Amino acid sequence: MTKDLTIEEIRERKKRQLIAQFENQKKASEAVEPEKSELEIREEKNDLLLKQVLVSEAYQYFKQRSIDLQEKTLSVIKKRLSTGELSYGYQLTLLGLQRLDRKIMGIEPSITIRRRGKDDVKLS
Repeated sequence: MTKDLTIEEIRERKKRQLIAQFENQKKASEAVEPEKSELEIREEKNDLLLKQVLVSEAYQYFKQRSIDLQEKTLSVIKKRLSTGELSYGYQLTLLGLQRLDRKIMGIEPSITIRRRGKDDVKLS
């Protein structure tokens, strides 16, 4: 009878130790995962928006651009979405994004005519 009590006590003690160990591990894992700041949350939302609106090639091109140009382009895309010029069903291609970047930078469109044996003619 005493053997049964001691075995039960050992099992209960071991059970409490395992529960305490599990709770400590849970607390440690929660401490390791810091809460996301507002900036990170905003960046994730912007990233998700861009993935919906841009084709994959255009998205990769967008990420290669300077941060200043990225912010300006993102604000123009958001403005176009809010005004209805751009819809979520329509995806912006690489050429469309490059055209938008040139417009933001203030580069006017130009046409160059090249003929064999003659100088290039630029039409503005």
